[in-house]
Amino acid sequence: MNCLRRTLAEKCLLERRGIASRVHIGVNSRRGDGLAAHAWLSDTRGAVLNDSADVTRRYRELVPDNWEGAGVFDS
Repeated sequence: MNCLRRTLAEKCLLERRGIASRVHIGVNSRRGDGLAAHAWLSDTRGAVLNDSADVTRRYRELVPDNWEGAGVFDS
């Protein structure tokens, strides 16, 4: 849960300075360990701001625009 708090706090700090950013939440199915979730922040071009660039390969982003009922994952 630390990643979500950190991401939301950083988004607020950037907004106060007039810098646009986007919050992302993704999941990763780990064998035997269940489901792992992670949050990160990107700029308007999609560059990851508060994590390593490969976070988008390690986690599958939940995309609210595509949710129907329970939701679907972006491919």
